[in-house]
Amino acid sequence: MQTLTMADDALDIVKSSINLKRRILKSNYDGYKNRLRAFEAKYRMSSKQFIKKYNSGQLGDDQKWFDWLFVYEAFSEINRELSLLRQLRI
Repeated sequence: MQTLTMADDALDIVKSSINLKRRILKSNYDGYKNRLRAFEAKYRMSSKQFIKKYNSGQLGDDQKWFDWLFVYEAFSEINRELSLLRQLRI
């Protein structure tokens, strides 16, 4: 783990920025999670099953799969970023 050094008066700005980023990510997380649930219901498979089938070439190249892939990857990235923010000690 690394240590960040800053002026005392900058700490409030950093905390505020991190909290804003966290709120934005959480909002996006919820939106993408709902979209994933919609895909899962529509195509009757979990996102993990979808990724496995997609990556193995079983699903083809229809636009609907690219849409689901984008949502899945965006959701995964947001989840990763939220996990990193949870590790911060301020």
